[in-house]
Amino acid sequence: MEKSQREYPRLPVVAVGIVLLREGKILLAKRRNPPGAGLWSIPGGVMEEGEKLEEAVIREAKEELGIDVRPAYPIWVSEVVDRDELGRIRYHYVIIDYLCDVLSGTPSAGSDVSEVGWFDLNSELAEVTRSTRDLIKALRRRVINVRNSDVEELIICTPEGHIHKRIFLVLKDAIIVLQEATAESIARAVVEVEMHPTRRCIRLKGMNIERPFRKRGYNEYQLIETDEKDEDIRKRVKELIGDEKDS
Repeated sequence: MEKSQREYPRLPVVAVGIVLLREGKILLAKRRNPPGAGLWSIPGGVMEEGEKLEEAVIREAKEELGIDVRPAYPIWVSEVVDRDELGRIRYHYVIIDYLCDVLSGTPSAGSDVSEVGWFDLNSELAEVTRSTRDLIKALRRRVINVRNSDVEELIICTPEGHIHKRIFLVLKDAIIVLQEATAESIARAVVEVEMHPTRRCIRLKGMNIERPFRKRGYNEYQLIETDEKDEDIRKRVKELIGDEKDS
């Protein structure tokens, strides 16, 4: 799409973003062109006619960053609506961000960006676009959907120098460590749902329990079962993952 067609568009313009993560950092690019000129954002660009989403991601990664990538899956969808001084819509983008793996090359600034850099996900970034800030906030509280194919190994062990067991769930790109008390709470909840004749949902919520009301030796912060109907718990799940379906 010509740049002139992106201004005051008849319909929203679809674009893709390239999300690259490394050791708790995210790759951002400083934009040369509006909207957001001079701000840091997820690198990417507008789809071309007849192009599939993943094809656009691969092409944009090459053009913007000079690297070859493998798109993993869509991780974020955002919308940019920018109005002029008369209130008319000057830019309207729908952006689909893909988490990607780098196959070859080192990211460098391409035609539409002036700089690229790695930024700590937990740092406060001032000069970033709104959609990028929203994505980073979401990544800080990332939903990890774990399947058997994502797990490299599962270990239950009391580490040297520790008193309680730990459960180590080793994924391909992360390690989840559960304390013994947490694992026990999850196990009890799973058994409760599986064995109950009608119940299909259960929710445990972290709460502070004062000393007179908690068992000896237990931490004051515990996972306590809530008194909720299945339909209310399902609404909470939808808030967390949207309309995601099993593949």
